[in-house]
Amino acid sequence: MRVLLRGWMVMAMLACAMGPGAAIGAAERESEASPPPTELPRFSISALGDHDDQWFEVTIEAGETANLTAAIRNAGDVEATLRTFAANAVNPPNGGFAAATEVEAPAGAARWLGYPTETFDSQPGDERQIDFTVSVPSGTPPGEYVAALVVQTAEPIGIPGTETFNQIIRGTISVEITVPGKMTSGFDLGAPVISPAADWWTLDVPIANTGTARIRPQGELVVTTTDGEAVSTSDVEMGSVYGGNTSSVRINLPGQLPFGDYLVSLNLTDEATGASASLDAAPITLAELEVAEEPVFVVDQAAVTPNGEPVQYAAVAATITNNGADIPTANVTLVVRRDGEDVESYPLGRNQALPRGSTDFTQRYIPVDGWREGAYTFRLVISAVSGGTETMLITIEIADEIVVAP
Repeated sequence: MRVLLRGWMVMAMLACAMGPGAAIGAAERESEASPPPTELPRFSISALGDHDDQWFEVTIEAGETANLTAAIRNAGDVEATLRTFAANAVNPPNGGFAAATEVEAPAGAARWLGYPTETFDSQPGDERQIDFTVSVPSGTPPGEYVAALVVQTAEPIGIPGTETFNQIIRGTISVEITVPGKMTSGFDLGAPVISPAADWWTLDVPIANTGTARIRPQGELVVTTTDGEAVSTSDVEMGSVYGGNTSSVRINLPGQLPFGDYLVSLNLTDEATGASASLDAAPITLAELEVAEEPVFVVDQAAVTPNGEPVQYAAVAATITNNGADIPTANVTLVVRRDGEDVESYPLGRNQALPRGSTDFTQRYIPVDGWREGAYTFRLVISAVSGGTETMLITIEIADEIVVAP
């Protein structure tokens, strides 16, 4: 298995919505959802200057500064509003390069970049050149370091052909910095972790680069029964893991493997540095998942009560019980329909913490276009927010109905 991600890549960060006409956690009321685009923007970010590839590979002495230029190109046929910024570089499972999100505080080599954060409109065929600096602090030990540059759509956009999901499209490149001198090399392996997925098991063996030189370990991973009979053998060829960074060797095991105890052995060597590490007969257990005695997330009550005759406003009340871990950021949305047609998605709570236990929501509601003749029905949507991703946790159809007579 080989994962080596270089240059710019495109990622879709999906944010769940509730169907046609519903926008979860909308900052403002909308009487109807915007239609999805007929064509998606296409753009890239790359290195300008004397570089062999589309990304940056530079050698800078400790205490010195280099001047670099990145180019952002709109290669599509539609206008796009883009946002660009510097970010931490991370090593995903099986090594390689990936860029963190903007919300993560800069660390390591990302703090060496004097790269502007900008939001701008880009027309088809436009090229925007951005000058920036890389300043390596004095005293930085010799090593190979990495940071990331990102360009992405400034806001989530619809996916052609569906009104169910929004996405953020990204382009990324690495800024690979070599501080010359004698580097250190080495890596450690951690205890294996087994996790259930839809139809398989995911096995991860953590790896930590304890040196300053980049490594690309290769070797073999073997899973056996406790009697030593091999049940899975995998050739491992990892992408880059930079100095001080962590990753994991990841494989998938078939879901049909019998429950029980197994042993994991892994031998890895980095040919460039000669560093090696091994794991010998580390135990894992494939166990049938226990069914929780209580739901992790429930709505104890949800009511919409009319006030006045004719109706002046509706009193909305809901109690949400979180039996799991704290949710730092969540959106609570009232989805309103009249005679089966969408009216709006009204935010009852935005960027609201939902700690373990019960949380009450109460608010008055008046439709964006006033109370009109018809039967109003309501749905409560709770979603968790992390960076640019919004994940729906639960949807409740509220039994109450408000009928406005002619």
